[in-house]
Amino acid sequence: MADQRETARRVRRAWSAVLSGVLGVALALAGLAGAAAAAAEAGPPTLAEVQGLIEAGDYGAARQAYQRLRESGERDWLVEFKLGVLAVEAGRPEEAEEYFRSSLALNPDYGASYYNLALLAYRRNDPAAALAYAEQALPRYRGEGRERVRYDALA
Repeated sequence: MADQRETARRVRRAWSAVLSGVLGVALALAGLAGAAAAAAEAGPPTLAEVQGLIEAGDYGAARQAYQRLRESGERDWLVEFKLGVLAVEAGRPEEAEEYFRSSLALNPDYGASYYNLALLAYRRNDPAAALAYAEQALPRYRGEGRERVRYDALA
């Protein structure tokens, strides 16, 4: 009889531990869902908020934030440009070229986009394209120092 009571006690403790674990997982999932809902309600981030992520070195979060801006209908040339810079930083030059071209489609006078396309063309050993982009960049480029990709980052 004592063995049966001890066994029953152990089963109740084990079951309680299982329920606690399940409850903990459920609460964690509810918290994640709540955070996602709060982010959705808050709307897309501002450009200044995303710039803060970049300055903090959180490039993954910055890229996600720019993607949210883009998905919200924000087809801004600067968003496209910044996604290109982040793609270069992540080692995805083909993706970066697409973003820089998209930036130029929205603002054909932004010299830094031409500049970065020239650097990417140079890096892939296409001197003719690099020269063509550089020639387009020169009359438009105003030296937007913080927004352009450094050549040594591409090397």
